Amino acid sequence: MVTPVFVTRQSSLLAIQEAHERDLTVIGLTQRDPDVEEPGPQDFMPIGVELAVGRLLSMPDGSSSALVQGRLRVEVVEFTRLTPVLKARARVIFEPTSADKTTQALMRNALDLFERCVSLDRAIPEEAHLFAMNISEPGWLRI
Repeated sequence: MVTPVFVTRQSSLLAIQEAHERDLTVIGLTQRDPDVEEPGPQDFMPIGVELAVGRLLSMPDGSSSALVQGRLRVEVVEFTRLTPVLKARARVIFEPTSADKTTQALMRNALDLFERCVSLDRAIPEEAHLFAMNISEPGWLRI
């Protein structure tokens, strides 16, 4: 699924622009403490998502947005560059493609909870709901 991400840091914008221009992917990581203004390698969780970068958009307020598509879950092995943007080597986390009965039950529960979220929050796009309801592999529910 393609979704917009809003880019507020100059270093993040540089990374996305470079990936877009050179037809590369970026890794989306969760920052441990969102109040840290200039995060370093230690400030991120080690598991993230490989993202294909689509169109870059300049917003009227001067901020930027990019359309991205999640591809694979990855684990950062090492950071290879720290400036002007973080650059990392990562390994793919291979996901199971089949599900036993317990996993199928967990998948149904996760999708039921997501449906409740959609019914309570109309800001969730209908495409996200339709995409989720058509997931058949357990790994896709983690992204």
